[in-house]
Amino acid sequence: MSLMEKANATVNSAQAQIEEEDVRLRQLGIRRELRKEFTNFSTLSFAIGIMGMAATVAATFNTPILLGGRAVAIWTWLLGLVGCLAIAVSVAELVSAYPTAGGLYTSTAFVVPPRYRASVTFVNAWLTLLGQCTGQASVSFALSQMIFAAVTIGTDGRFTASTGQTLGVYIGVTVALGILNSMPMKLLHRVSFLYSTGKLASSQSVWTGVSYVSSIFSWPFLTFLQIADNSGWNNKGFAFLLGLLCVQYVMTDYDAVAHISEEVKNAAVAAPVAIVLGGTHSICISRQKWVDTKDPLNLHVGIYAISRDNAIPDRRLFCRVSSRTGTPVNAAILTVIVVMLLGLLSLVSLIAINAVFSANAVALDLSYIVPITAKVYIAFQKDPGVRFTPGPFYTGKWSIVINIYAIICVLIMPQVFPVTAATMNYTSPILVVVCGLSWIWYKVYWHRHYRGPASVLVGSTPVTVSNDSSSEEKDEKAWAVSAIVEN
Repeated sequence: MSLMEKANATVNSAQAQIEEEDVRLRQLGIRRELRKEFTNFSTLSFAIGIMGMAATVAATFNTPILLGGRAVAIWTWLLGLVGCLAIAVSVAELVSAYPTAGGLYTSTAFVVPPRYRASVTFVNAWLTLLGQCTGQASVSFALSQMIFAAVTIGTDGRFTASTGQTLGVYIGVTVALGILNSMPMKLLHRVSFLYSTGKLASSQSVWTGVSYVSSIFSWPFLTFLQIADNSGWNNKGFAFLLGLLCVQYVMTDYDAVAHISEEVKNAAVAAPVAIVLGGTHSICISRQKWVDTKDPLNLHVGIYAISRDNAIPDRRLFCRVSSRTGTPVNAAILTVIVVMLLGLLSLVSLIAINAVFSANAVALDLSYIVPITAKVYIAFQKDPGVRFTPGPFYTGKWSIVINIYAIICVLIMPQVFPVTAATMNYTSPILVVVCGLSWIWYKVYWHRHYRGPASVLVGSTPVTVSNDSSSEEKDEKAWAVSAIVEN
């Protein structure tokens, strides 16, 4: 076979694979609009970057040390990373089964009993938006603070940035990332490749340096055993558990790869593998993170998918794809606006903006736990109206055990005692407000416009409307057909 024939055969094979994936998406009620540019390597790079977020280890590693000492910082990372890996595997199974840009939000529709599908997916859509928006805001804000921290160190403390200056850099970073993530997907694929290459080389350099320094100093044995309760709860066990909050924040956004799965070649395999390998990489190099420039890509593609299902009142404005770049530019613009508005809270007080940032990890983890819990529920209840169909990535008989462990690992609690306005963890009230208002809004009004992702109604069989169907069934099937046509 000549070189040209081999090249043609490779191209034809790749095209056949993409067409097969498009058939699967159509079975799920989705017509793909985004270009498949991400390869296995660039997808893995994306996953590695997302797991790091904005230098989150450096930004949060003081939490376990201040609350419980060095022993807490060491052991909570070891124990917490095992739990986070369980969440990553659980998410990967769902992504492999339903590789759509909606991520875990869309997956929820397949594992929730029919009578609850629309309302549960609607609330989960808003949980996803809350987690992703606050996550990107915390990414940009942490980066702006670190830039000025470097300036302060470089000037021997002669310069200290004001709140306004920090906000200015924050807005600049947000706009720059918005522009970057509006570029053609082929360019973002190349950026991912360069990013991962540089990060892996940097990680190895830091790992080598840390290993050398560790060989010079002798570490007291008590460093690994002594817990100092500085949480105010007068309970060393509780102080130890509070150290897990640091791990929970760093190791989150597992379904980020799912949101680009419609742009990934062989997504049912590449996306879940990237999620698990990305989490494993973060475990191995957990003390060295770069600033993540891909979180806004995850955010605006998530907005695109949720808008496509009409879960936000935008008349599907933000799911429109630019014919020039092949990306949802409208969603990217909305991302920049929302993140900038969140940053304005820093002018009110650091307590206000930290309250918003605190919702990031827990909101995202809860958006994962909803479908994971539903998957466990239907496995035991054997509900005839819903059944989980595994994808290529599946852990078999261990799946339910891993899912249950993942559910247990999600924690929501105040940080220190006594609880004051400055020390309160505002995650719980923020989540209650978002979930409560979204559910009420759906029940009172938006149920007229939202019936869930199109895949809920279409499934894997053609949509037909018989004369014996009830009026409600006819409405739902007609809506499903219109959703496919509009998409």
